[in-house]
Amino acid sequence: MANELFLETVIDRNKTLVSITELRNREDMQVYSSKKLEDLYHYSVENGFTDFWMPKKIIV
Repeated sequence: MANELFLETVIDRNKTLVSITELRNREDMQVYSSKKLEDLYHYSVENGFTDFWMPKKIIV
């Protein structure tokens, strides 16, 4: 599981991606929302997933 900073980075990146018409029109992005992503993160913590995960390579 990612830590909060990584989660925020992914959400910021996705805001940029959703602004691109071709990506926004994709079926999987039709149902995307940052709220859903945050909720899934917090539900996993509530369900006992406490080991935080971060990719080894820093995404810039």
